[in-house]
Amino acid sequence: MLSLPPKEVFQKQYIRYAEAKFHLIKQKYGNIAQDISLKLPHGIAMMNATERISRRSGLFNDTYYLSSALDGCFHDIGRFEQYYQMGSLNDALLEKKSGIKDHGNLGKKILLANDCSFLKEIVPEGKEYWNVFYEVIGEHTTVRNHNYQYPISSLTHSFQDFSLEEVLKSRRKEKINQLIALKIAILQEADSLEIFSNIMNGRWTPFLSSNPKNFVADDVWNDFMNFHLIDMKKYKDKGSWTANSGFLLRYSLLVRKTNFVATLKDFQEENGFQRIWQKTVSTIKDGQNQPSSRIDSKLIEAQKYIQLAVHNLILTSPDGFLITKDSREEAKKLTLSIWNNK
Repeated sequence: MLSLPPKEVFQKQYIRYAEAKFHLIKQKYGNIAQDISLKLPHGIAMMNATERISRRSGLFNDTYYLSSALDGCFHDIGRFEQYYQMGSLNDALLEKKSGIKDHGNLGKKILLANDCSFLKEIVPEGKEYWNVFYEVIGEHTTVRNHNYQYPISSLTHSFQDFSLEEVLKSRRKEKINQLIALKIAILQEADSLEIFSNIMNGRWTPFLSSNPKNFVADDVWNDFMNFHLIDMKKYKDKGSWTANSGFLLRYSLLVRKTNFVATLKDFQEENGFQRIWQKTVSTIKDGQNQPSSRIDSKLIEAQKYIQLAVHNLILTSPDGFLITKDSREEAKKLTLSIWNNK
């Protein structure tokens, strides 16, 4: 039976690897840049986030939750070598210089080059899981392998009659591929929403403005209200992008990109809305970059609207596990109806 140690064990292994790379990076470049230094706490944050989403979703058992945490902890292991090689975290530059598609592919290559040494220490008897782990790390940036390109809705009940161990030891390749697809989906979702954690914990401070010239444009607002993912490039090309549009863009990720109900519940219970708003208000500046007491009325409305929208996304989920295309549309209609009649 597959057995994983407490997550503190592989967290320690991860920190040991990262700190060794930091030592080499400092020797080569003379300092540790912020963008790479943040990857260490990012791995630990992701370890906890992926475990929480999996646990809240009620998937499998404790072994699965720990394996999900392991995915999150090591998912960006390629970033350290990427920075050491190039002094940059730009994946396009990585591909141009080395032919390696992205940092996920590089991470998989590093793990394999170390002859499974990471996993041999953490999961010495878990050979069935090693290949799954490598594929999750390698594909998490962009899923290129068509074997893992399952619609998220098809994974809703894929594992209700199986334990993790049964899936790993089976000869059913499709079931293992579905497992990999599910783990990648959870990892990508946690990764895309890590931006909120960075804001809440002070690792990144977004710029916002109280200058009327920088308030939210009507076309950006309409996309936000209709559960559309806001296209930054489109609005920059049109000249209607402002600093405050980013506030709506980040919240649009919650209603458009979130597939797991557990993610939204986790955000709620972490007091995400209140903490994001506190950080937002404290960083709003006027035209001279001075603290301002003025707040764009659209931001105030957006803060209230998104909380209603998330509540309805959870409410309309048919199985309490996945947010489907139909349930998202139902949540949008319900939210707009309530909002327009308040």
